[in-house]
Amino acid sequence: METYFINRPNLDRLAGSLSKTYRVYAPIKEDGKRFYKKINDDGLAGAVIGEIRAVQSIKSFFFPVREKIAEYFSENISDKRLKPVAIIGAKSCDLASLKVMDYVFKQDSFQDPSYIASREEGLIISSDCTCFADSCFCMALGILPYPTEAFDLNLSEFESGYIVEVGSEKGERIVKEHFKFFQNPDLYLDRQEENRNKLKLEIDEHVRNKKIPQ
Repeated sequence: METYFINRPNLDRLAGSLSKTYRVYAPIKEDGKRFYKKINDDGLAGAVIGEIRAVQSIKSFFFPVREKIAEYFSENISDKRLKPVAIIGAKSCDLASLKVMDYVFKQDSFQDPSYIASREEGLIISSDCTCFADSCFCMALGILPYPTEAFDLNLSEFESGYIVEVGSEKGERIVKEHFKFFQNPDLYLDRQEENRNKLKLEIDEHVRNKKIPQ
């Protein structure tokens, strides 16, 4: 897996560049709760890339509660389409839920063309969890607190920026198109592993203390 490093100002610039092609969403935190907000001219100001998942599931971006798929008896047919979605800060547990959605809606016999198009056109920039909440139990389900698959790019947070892991051809293309934003990650790789192992142990202990079935 290819890895890079991107500092915080350059991640902000990357998000701004992506907003020309995508509707970019990132989690923000208000009153102790995290939820996704569309990124506008203010960039990633106020965004919480690390920590834990937002209350809103990323499934809602790819399978909305309500979606117009056709319009009848209208002479004014518009070919204007919404930009695809780019999500920054999706967590490992949310990516696991997308695997279930893909299984349900991408099977040959029961394909949902709208869902498939949203998934294929969308961009997922996931991120490691940097802490856990009392309600977290990912390790009990065999889900790690950092993504290992099903993302285009993944971010591991540090004080000055993020290690970036490339998880797909789409993610590789994004890096190549914005290569000036990225740096060599070598100084941070050992710390990434340390941070991940530390959080795994903490969540394992939390699961045992809460007597959550495994």
